[in-house]
Amino acid sequence: MSEKVDVLLLTTPRPPHLSPSAVQVSENSAPPLGLLCVAAALEEAGFSVAVYDFYQLGGKPRDVAALVARYQPRLIGVSALTSSVHLALAMCRHVKAVAPDVVTVIGGPHATAVPEDLLSHPEVDFVVRGEGEQTAVELMRALRAGRDRSALSLLPGLAFREGRGVVLTPERPPMDFDQVPLPARHLVPMERYLQQGALVSSRGCTYRCWFCSSVTFNTHRYRYRSNALVVAEMDLLCDRFGVRSFEFIEDTFTCVPERVLGLCRLLWDREYEWSCQATIPDLEEHPELIAAMVRAGCRGLFFGIESGNDQVLKKIKRMSRRKVIDTIDRARGEGIRHLVTSFIIGHPWDTRETIADTLSLILELRSRGAHTPVSILVPFPGSPIAKWPERFGITIHSRNWAEYHYNRALISTPHLRREELEEIYFELLEAVTATYGPKDGRGSLSRSRVDASLEFLAKG
Repeated sequence: MSEKVDVLLLTTPRPPHLSPSAVQVSENSAPPLGLLCVAAALEEAGFSVAVYDFYQLGGKPRDVAALVARYQPRLIGVSALTSSVHLALAMCRHVKAVAPDVVTVIGGPHATAVPEDLLSHPEVDFVVRGEGEQTAVELMRALRAGRDRSALSLLPGLAFREGRGVVLTPERPPMDFDQVPLPARHLVPMERYLQQGALVSSRGCTYRCWFCSSVTFNTHRYRYRSNALVVAEMDLLCDRFGVRSFEFIEDTFTCVPERVLGLCRLLWDREYEWSCQATIPDLEEHPELIAAMVRAGCRGLFFGIESGNDQVLKKIKRMSRRKVIDTIDRARGEGIRHLVTSFIIGHPWDTRETIADTLSLILELRSRGAHTPVSILVPFPGSPIAKWPERFGITIHSRNWAEYHYNRALISTPHLRREELEEIYFELLEAVTATYGPKDGRGSLSRSRVDASLEFLAKG
């Protein structure tokens, strides 16, 4: 049965390094909000849209052929991360095999960083660079009007082939976030998601972390919705789906304290619970934030700590070990129940000794009830380290994008070979795992296992 639409928007299937059970964990089971904002913009412009979330619902790239037969779209858009871009390419190949005239588009952080790489594949017609809402609407209008490539070159935020070369149109300025429509959640089966309360209240990040690629997509210009609109979206999710627990999924929630305090005042009488990503410097410089957030229902905080060595922390963040511990203690004391502090190894300045410091800080924070995920640094396209590895003394050993995930060493640093880094990573995981308890995550430290890891790191 045909359900013809103008546009079919897709996520990629789960990459091979993720098991099918990955989406059974709340943190990995949220609606594709960025894609749904693009869908909402297209609907507002009068285009019919269908969305299929392969990541959550399952399936393989070849299954896109059945969706093409079902929806008969004029354009198919696929959102892809670096580790799943090979799956997006496979989907486009399957589209072209059954419907050569369907226009194929790939967007997302990876596409924004390396559009020429994607356009070296003939199955990709266009790349959307940066935020996709306006670009998708303007591209569809141009296709409907039959405009030629010279006209398309004037549309900001696009990339496409022209002869033997690639045309990069002007960059599209970041949108006023209040003008971005709310995600079209009616286009996905919300009951299938564990994180139904996921929402985004801001885009952009003022930090300039040398290992981060998100600013390639969202820029350094921090933009946020007005507080009234944020609360209206939360109320809508509560009324329509019964959601009373929310997760703000964005680079940093706390970098404009006045905005946060104003939002908290609007939430004081609603009895919602929520979590967000914060930074140690924001909470240290504005100590009133934690109490206000807790009063407004905040129960979980995520921090990117990245290292446990003071010299490394000084180079990448405005904080120290002592400030990290003090902030975590204060957050716990104020009533934050769920604390996540993430770490990265493989910084250019990392040695076995600095990573031993990272392990010791991890153990300090675990003893305070924090969860402490650890990953190896990945040189994602668009990040400063990927653009200029020689400035950091880094060697990148692989451009196989399918390998670009957090438990594989792809680099050598000035002090650690690739093989050493991966060996240290798994040793670190063993030590951290030894501290996990069966219920609240605190557990009792397996002292012998930790001592063995510290000895291993000290060998050099």
